[in-house]
Amino acid sequence: MDEPVGVPFAELFASERLPYRCAIVSDGDPPNKQELDDELEGGEPLLSATAQKLRANETDTLHVFLAEKTFEWDLAKAGNWETLIEALTLVKPRVAAGLTPDEAGRPNSLLGAVENVKGRFAQALTEVLADGRAFDVPPYLRDAIDWAAGK
Repeated sequence: MDEPVGVPFAELFASERLPYRCAIVSDGDPPNKQELDDELEGGEPLLSATAQKLRANETDTLHVFLAEKTFEWDLAKAGNWETLIEALTLVKPRVAAGLTPDEAGRPNSLLGAVENVKGRFAQALTEVLADGRAFDVPPYLRDAIDWAAGK
């Protein structure tokens, strides 16, 4: 079986290797809705096999920061709906025009819409954000940047 994405990078920053701070950002990918509900009710956090493998490599100089679910889902949960739809319009205009879920359904709707175009969606989002508009990022991203910068 192939090694999970990110693990080779984590190994570069092991205790006896590169002496620099490295923040790895990865999806939490909880296995399913019931397990996520159990976690939110106070159970132990459930991690994907990839997230577990990454966390096993943590050291004083390497920390892993995990999305609640996945990057796009977390961006929608953080707000930003209009900006995200604007970016989606650049990639899938008809799909974007048809997305009108209530606020609670937005993360799953966005994730479903970008599932097969995540790279193109990320590029479109970068284009949309180039104008300097406000954009809320999930806390784990802010924490990763702050930690890597030594804050």
